[in-house]
Amino acid sequence: TGKELATDPRTMPEADAEASSSQTDEILLISWRDDVLSRTWEALEKNALSSGTDYYVALRMRVEHPSWSVAELALHLSDHLGKSVSPGAARVLVHRARAKFANLLIKLVTESLDEPSFDNVEAELIDLRLIEYCREFLRERQKLD
Repeated sequence: TGKELATDPRTMPEADAEASSSQTDEILLISWRDDVLSRTWEALEKNALSSGTDYYVALRMRVEHPSWSVAELALHLSDHLGKSVSPGAARVLVHRARAKFANLLIKLVTESLDEPSFDNVEAELIDLRLIEYCREFLRERQKLD
């Protein structure tokens, strides 16, 4: 059909080809971002299982139920974990879980780069629109290097 021909780069006008290339780049970027996030969640879950922490559960609940108050989160964590979790403990648990998630995310992105300099890792996180999840932790790593 004509629609199929219009998506063939050999038959598209240059402006259409550039727009199509831009759309393809965006699709690839979104796919890579989704993969990075998925792999980071998997790493957090594995880490939580091997270390005996509740980071994965706490962060997952916070992300899936952002409207819950800290008290509600604590109640649901208590039910899920089968132990009492105070609102203060829930807040600390989520804070530590976010830190672990951010550091796992930074590690994954760092390992994906051929030249994993601080600037390249930061640029990749910006391109993936993930920098807000880990900016403060990336800066902490820079200070340690």
